[in-house]
Amino acid sequence: PASNFLAAIIAGVMISILIFSGVLMSIPGGIFLLGGDGNISSIGIILGMLFFMNSVLAVFNLFPIPPLDGSGALPLFLKDSDARKYMEFISQPAFGLIGILIVWKVFPYVFGPIFGVLMSVFY
Repeated sequence: PASNFLAAIIAGVMISILIFSGVLMSIPGGIFLLGGDGNISSIGIILGMLFFMNSVLAVFNLFPIPPLDGSGALPLFLKDSDARKYMEFISQPAFGLIGILIVWKVFPYVFGPIFGVLMSVFY
């Protein structure tokens, strides 16, 4: 998740620089318009996709549900014996599938507000 957040921040900063320099223009919905050649427009679209996808992946992987990366942080807060039991429990394949289904249903409600904040920061 940290590398995804870093990539999203870098893409967001580059987008902000291009917007403030007048090369790109943002409209509601995060679509970039350009007054110039198609190469800059393509760069704006690619940066926008990088920003969005890395934001999605970073937030998605923070969920503390196996098999996502966030589940690896939970044993840090448990006693050794409990951490071992937890790791044995989450190693079951069916539990990983159930975790993905849970996150799939909950994710839109969590990501929407977070992405709104990210958009307001960089745009």
